[in-house]
Amino acid sequence: GKQALFSAEEVADSFAGFGSRRTRTPTDGSSHSKKSANGGDGDGNTRLIVKNLPMHLKEERLKEIFSAFGVVSDVRIVRTPDGLRSRKFGFVGFMDPKSAKDARLRRNRTFIDTSRILVDWALKPGDANLGRAWSKYSK
Repeated sequence: GKQALFSAEEVADSFAGFGSRRTRTPTDGSSHSKKSANGGDGDGNTRLIVKNLPMHLKEERLKEIFSAFGVVSDVRIVRTPDGLRSRKFGFVGFMDPKSAKDARLRRNRTFIDTSRILVDWALKPGDANLGRAWSKYSK
């Protein structure tokens, strides 16, 4: 017969606390605010990067979604060099930093259709915190 990959106890342990609303408290005594991977709390930044967008998403709809948080100045979905396919990420610019901060906090790790999006501060090209380009579309 087939051998089970996990015992019933291991499965039960992995789901223990699943769905509970408890959050961990930091053990180092620090505050509970989450710092962004891209440059802290934004520091007056008004541009966001939105990752894992649905392939079919249009810029108009992305603007409509983020307009709930303030006046959107510009939206750009990055496409392949031939312009035909989405690379599944884009940028959203706001008129004021408070709107951008609110949008980042409230839309990060939420869904657009069936895609779970990640929202973070956009970095300027050439920024020291920017990772090395690895995509086949990079120059």
